[in-house]
Amino acid sequence: MFALLSSLAFATEPPKFGWKKLGSETFSLDATGHKDYRLPKGRLLLQFKADEAIYAGVATEEQYAPFRAGKYLELIHFNQFHCVKKDLIEGGIPCNIGIANTVVAIRDKRGPLTRLSVVPAIKAGASGMADKATKSNKVIFTLFRWDCLENCPRPNP
Repeated sequence: MFALLSSLAFATEPPKFGWKKLGSETFSLDATGHKDYRLPKGRLLLQFKADEAIYAGVATEEQYAPFRAGKYLELIHFNQFHCVKKDLIEGGIPCNIGIANTVVAIRDKRGPLTRLSVVPAIKAGASGMADKATKSNKVIFTLFRWDCLENCPRPNP
């Protein structure tokens, strides 16, 4: 009986899991801009908040290499990515990453055609439309991983 009571007294709480914030960054995109971030492996939640709509998706290093080298990232390219969200202003993308060297690509929904349409808009006196097309899109990106938060087992040395 004493052994049972002592084992209950020293029993630990089970681990508690939840979304652990890995980091956050605020940046600006112009109408033709895109940004990328390397991702760790694991069960991730990519959270976004933007002034204007964006596209976001996860690509392997091989898929993303041409865009890193200067090729223009078109909206149609997101069809080949994983965990894609289109027309995103605020929300999250859950994504399970099982391979190393993946990136999340984030692109402003507006594009070169948006910029080209600014000149006629200015001539027509539509300054509101022109302002929207030329102003930077403020984006907040926050990354979370499903992880142990409390009572986590210690790794063996």
